[in-house]
Amino acid sequence: KMRTLVETYEAAVSPEAYEWILQEKEFKPMKFYVTAKVHKEPVKGRPIAPANGWVTFHLSEYIASELNQYKGQLETVLKDSTQFVNEIEKLCLHTKQKKPSQIWLVGLDITAMYPNLDIKLGLQLIKTFLDEVQYKDPHAREFILKAMEFTLTEGYLKWGNKIFRQRNGAAMGSPFSPPYADIFMYMLERVYIEQEKQNGTLLLYKRYLDDVFAVIKGSKSDAEAFVKGMNELEPETIELTGSIDHTMIFLDVTVQWHNRSC
Repeated sequence: KMRTLVETYEAAVSPEAYEWILQEKEFKPMKFYVTAKVHKEPVKGRPIAPANGWVTFHLSEYIASELNQYKGQLETVLKDSTQFVNEIEKLCLHTKQKKPSQIWLVGLDITAMYPNLDIKLGLQLIKTFLDEVQYKDPHAREFILKAMEFTLTEGYLKWGNKIFRQRNGAAMGSPFSPPYADIFMYMLERVYIEQEKQNGTLLLYKRYLDDVFAVIKGSKSDAEAFVKGMNELEPETIELTGSIDHTMIFLDVTVQWHNRSC
């Protein structure tokens, strides 16, 4: 099925990419296991399914390489903690001059983000994104979307002596899942985030994979209203939980906001 797909759209990829995607090797279903998130209270599980031995792995790598070209255009997405510190420092300097009356820090976690990314909605969001950034030509866009759908729906996992097919969510263990999830959430949240910034309530919003950090100007009820709005973006599948305080740990950085300064 994958060979038929790639051969149908052979003109949309380079000869090198074509050979890379369809290279011959022995394939095995992904071995599914769970590790403990010991930093969570209560301790939760992290599902793991390495995909490097599965048939879609190289196709997934190709999709990832194409999508990662646009990561810099995702304004809400953080690259690393260094970028986060720079963003905080700029905000601190700005607010020191403005002296807002009250600031609240919001730290949120997207509950089980990868398994809850609806495939149909995800493909619609990615299509809109690729059209907006004018990714290559219509034929190449069609191939990327078809390749993504194949990777998302043809994942097979082994648990004990049983084989399961993943029916929804980002493809387990696939290299393209992180950029797919970033674009999915960016397209979902961007209108609401811009609206809150225009209202003057939201001073900073950044996300690193499934972790969200926001700075809210106003009362604690304003911060709670922001969280409520985030949970209404896709209420059937996307849920965000976390805390609102004057001190917040995000990535490996502790941010404190007291007496109108950080």
